[in-house]
Amino acid sequence: MTLRIDSADGSVALALTVMDVIELLGVPVRAVCMGQVGGPAVGVLSVCTHRASMPSTRFSLREPATQMEARAREVEQWARLRADDQRRFTERVAAAAGKPVAAVAELFARGTFMSAPEALDYGLIDEISRPQGEIHQMPGPPIGFRPRR
Repeated sequence: MTLRIDSADGSVALALTVMDVIELLGVPVRAVCMGQVGGPAVGVLSVCTHRASMPSTRFSLREPATQMEARAREVEQWARLRADDQRRFTERVAAAAGKPVAAVAELFARGTFMSAPEALDYGLIDEISRPQGEIHQMPGPPIGFRPRR
């Protein structure tokens, strides 16, 4: 299965759900990153079996912006739930990249941007996709339309 990722932002709770689904599928999932991969999408990328990126992809490791409307007594509960989601998310990304949780948490807190080569060096991706095709001239006369005379 191939998952194409091009997402600059999203919800950590939804990303954790997609991460669970990928891990429970029972089949290898290959991720191909295009455009920008940011915030929670980095977590979805991290749990894939093989992680590839286009050379022009940019990675944005940052906590997503959130907003809510609630009664004052609900704000504390919401903040605890959000902090727990962020902690679990950071632990899973750190495990996939083979980095300490504190180091990954710091990158997300600072809002770190990475190019594809930097993401490869850091361990977020396994390879940068390169074109491998070749163009060969077919033997015989050219194929196509000829002008009428």
